[in-house]
Amino acid sequence: MLVTGEHDALHLSMDRASLESMREWCVFDTAAEITPGAGHELASPAALSHALGALQSHVQPDAARLAGCRDALDRRLAAQLLRVRSLIDTGKSHEARRLLEETDRRFGGLAAPQTAALAAALE
Repeated sequence: MLVTGEHDALHLSMDRASLESMREWCVFDTAAEITPGAGHELASPAALSHALGALQSHVQPDAARLAGCRDALDRRLAAQLLRVRSLIDTGKSHEARRLLEETDRRFGGLAAPQTAALAAALE
């Protein structure tokens, strides 16, 4: 749950980016509340009450949508790891290391076992 004042342009922009990132990572039970007339300030009691109420009502994600999203993530990770392996196999260790670091930053723990093995291959 994100609660932001309607006149807090910077944080509204950050909220949009955060929500998009969450959707990209298959997090669908999200919400954003825009507090009319507010800027960057503490949430009013009414806005806070509404946000807390919204936190208590969860929406179950569509199973097919969630599975499709997770499959797409797995495919993107597999493709990136395949590119790293290809760079290693063709002797392009500098490019492989750069892409491996980018993969690790992007996918973190999802990629950890594979990125650790590829890093060892670069040693």
